[in-house]
Amino acid sequence: MVDKPNQPPYTNRGVTSTRFPGDQSQKASKLVSTGVDWLTCTSNNDKVGLAWFEMFQRLAVEPREWNNPWYVGKSDEHIRWGYNSKMGYIFIASGVLADVVFQQTVPVARKVTRIDVQVTVRLQKANCEVARNGYRVNSASPNRKYGLIQNSRNGQTLYVGSRTSAQFGRVYDKGVESGYDEPGRLWRYEVELKKPVSDTAARQLANWSNPEKGQESHYQIVPFVFDWFLHRGVGPVFAREGQNDIVTEVGRRITSDEKKLEWLRTQVRPTIQYLLGKGQADKLAEALGCKVEQLHLFDKS
Repeated sequence: MVDKPNQPPYTNRGVTSTRFPGDQSQKASKLVSTGVDWLTCTSNNDKVGLAWFEMFQRLAVEPREWNNPWYVGKSDEHIRWGYNSKMGYIFIASGVLADVVFQQTVPVARKVTRIDVQVTVRLQKANCEVARNGYRVNSASPNRKYGLIQNSRNGQTLYVGSRTSAQFGRVYDKGVESGYDEPGRLWRYEVELKKPVSDTAARQLANWSNPEKGQESHYQIVPFVFDWFLHRGVGPVFAREGQNDIVTEVGRRITSDEKKLEWLRTQVRPTIQYLLGKGQADKLAEALGCKVEQLHLFDKS
């Protein structure tokens, strides 16, 4: 049973930080919210499709007909359900509802075709140049696209990567965008993941969540978002929390011994641990060219 959320998406969960790199090192920040901000799941199972429709009915406030080139179904402001006789079912949630339904949709989905995760922080002292600082440092990069937009209300947005690629990032003044705060005070870091990395990342996040301890909105999103931006030259204005990492850049070029070691620590090791937890020891040993008994070194238990 999924209940409608009874708290705003910017509820303070009491995490504070004064440790972060770059130009913001003298400005303390408080973690205001973190969670899933968009979720698109598909399934060809009728039982799953019916469960998603029932979830839609419970959460929708003003449901209406939804027709697009591929699906026919129902939609509301932050949630959609659709069906196609050849493609099966689709379930889309955004904003706080994406975070609410995350645990109920991902484990039973055939594929997660998009997931957005976000970390929102409030600076102790307003700074309107957070996005511009990230752009100034990286704008000349030949390997990745960076963009900067400033609106008439003094709100900035930094874009990292291409919107059409599998991974895309945004850093923007959430206070200006929402009208909730003064310019430069409330900053949101968002990472948008699509195929082929979205499904793996979503299932790893679901596997790491800990709802029994009241942390269902945290998962391991904070360290993932922190590392995602830091590896692209943008120093976040919040501290990295947690220990787990998500593998999304399989095959990225490693150019030095230091980067190779970092790659082994943050991508290879967590992947091995994840596969062991899924009972894939035999296939993993075959892929690595070692004996199953040798894999106990990676067992977190």
